[in-house]
Amino acid sequence: MVLGLNRLGINYFHLKKYQKSLENHLMTLEITNIVDCFVAYYNIGLTLRKMRNYNQALTYLQKALDWAREFKV
Repeated sequence: MVLGLNRLGINYFHLKKYQKSLENHLMTLEITNIVDCFVAYYNIGLTLRKMRNYNQALTYLQKALDWAREFKV
């Protein structure tokens, strides 16, 4: 389910339907575990940036960076 929601979010992103993309990525984040949440954080950040919600975008991109540092990927 996580992979499907992520893929839908990406497809909506490419169709420039950013609100739908964001909804799918947020759902992905809700059902994923801490080990796999990097992709959701990153995609939410990118989507919020496109929506010109820069402060929130930075928050999620920072979460992705913090995750990467913690898990040393």
